[in-house]
Amino acid sequence: MKAIGVTSSKPANRWWPEIHDTATARRVARQAFWAAIIVVVITLLLVGLAAAGKSVGGVTPIALVDAGMFALIALGIWRMSRVAAFAGLLLFGIEKLLMAQSMNVGNIVTAAVLLFAFANGVRATLAFHRLRAGGKNPEGDAPLAPG
Repeated sequence: MKAIGVTSSKPANRWWPEIHDTATARRVARQAFWAAIIVVVITLLLVGLAAAGKSVGGVTPIALVDAGMFALIALGIWRMSRVAAFAGLLLFGIEKLLMAQSMNVGNIVTAAVLLFAFANGVRATLAFHRLRAGGKNPEGDAPLAPG
């Protein structure tokens, strides 16, 4: 007999969700999309402060290049590009490794959460293309640009 209100015996894992079809792959990839958007917004805020003469963490206006790259990465992840997902994970990971000595606990926690999101983006985009190639495509998606 099934208990009322129980839908699954296994709780959903918010940090490392299961990907079983293209719809869940898209939903999981959105984590990486939003992580890239967060990086863009924070970078733009820091560049604005630097332009106003209040530099934080040594950020200079040249960081606009970084914001632009993450904006393109976000767009690519939205389109389920594997290249964009890997680029986001690698670029963010390398940047955080280079900044590791100057990071406080709050920055480390934030970086870890965003790193998980980018890793999920890689998993999701890879799974998305694997599932589409295998014919498991309940969404009936139109073909996407190669990624």
